[in-house]
Amino acid sequence: MDAFLGRARYQRATAVTADGTSSEESTVRPGHRNGHCPTTVKTTSGPITIARPKLRGTTEKFASRLFGTGITRTHALETLVIASFVRGLSVRDVEGALADALGPEAALSKSTVSTICQAIVGEYDAWCRRGLSTVELDYLFLDASHFKMHDGQRAEPLLAA
Repeated sequence: MDAFLGRARYQRATAVTADGTSSEESTVRPGHRNGHCPTTVKTTSGPITIARPKLRGTTEKFASRLFGTGITRTHALETLVIASFVRGLSVRDVEGALADALGPEAALSKSTVSTICQAIVGEYDAWCRRGLSTVELDYLFLDASHFKMHDGQRAEPLLAA
């Protein structure tokens, strides 16, 4: 907050120079602190309520470097969702597993889980389509195995290069 406003808490927007004259600093923004707002962030340890600082009278919107503008879940929780999805759980199964492990108030909705999973699918598709023409390979190792991903279904083959 001090870096965003360009001044410390309880410091006025004008600064006094060495010769005693008052001048407006170039890095000082208009606005002032306006208390805190309780915000719940979902984590792998359960929901945590934090006091997010608020501003009033600014021309730009404040975004905390730690929490951003709309953070409601941690990266560790997103990583847990992605790891579950990669291991073969469906969106509905991931939602149920989070509710069982973290409690109903820390669980993510189906749409949130789906959004997180779609992001990883897009990244994976881009990784698959990347060009390898600039990569020089001396050896290419291939290995294959069959993994049982879902109960009651045949094992699915997986080829690794």
